[in-house]
Amino acid sequence: MRRHKGQKKRRLTRILGVCAAASIAGWILVACTGWDAQLRSESLDDSNTKYYFEGAVKEIQPFIDSGQVVVKSGQITLKQAATPGWDDIKAKERMENLLSAHYTNDILAGALSPYDGLSLAMIEACKDVGYGSADKPIPIVTGQDAEEPSLVSIWNGEQYSTIFLDLIVLAGRAVEVTIATLNNQPIEMDRAYNNGVVDVQAFLADAFELTKENLLDFVPDFHG
Repeated sequence: MRRHKGQKKRRLTRILGVCAAASIAGWILVACTGWDAQLRSESLDDSNTKYYFEGAVKEIQPFIDSGQVVVKSGQITLKQAATPGWDDIKAKERMENLLSAHYTNDILAGALSPYDGLSLAMIEACKDVGYGSADKPIPIVTGQDAEEPSLVSIWNGEQYSTIFLDLIVLAGRAVEVTIATLNNQPIEMDRAYNNGVVDVQAFLADAFELTKENLLDFVPDFHG
């Protein structure tokens, strides 16, 4: 059972990585060749990290290969991009180091982030060296979890996006499965995924890219 749950979790995590990278990819498509970006991944001791990064890199790698995206630091592996312990202080320090080493004469255009807390730390590092003006705008920074501080940042035009999963939907599905299981009732799933051993039945929950343009559609009680 644990293996089956893990399989579904890994697939969802890859999808979340793709969603975050898609925010970056959308800007790359309208940008000139040589769009400067940096990658940030999760803590290596988190079981989700590998799968999130795989999903994100799969989306961005073609742009790196074509030269549309340039990662000046060369730090494109999971280990290089990892954030130990999800530590926002370490995230800010790494961004400060990247900016001072590679962007004294160039402008960083985008940064992939897997978590809102790290996103805000990266943005803070950018603002500390002058980003946030018309001539030097804050990079396109992604995120995940739709945490309130990041919603405020998005609303204020700093963080570009986050990934939103409706916990009410997820909790409701979990309750449905629990009740059906306790009552020995059949459970209707959306589809099956083969994990190499068996077909794993799964509910599909939508993940949404949330930006300033659609924030109120997903969080109608947000007041900035």
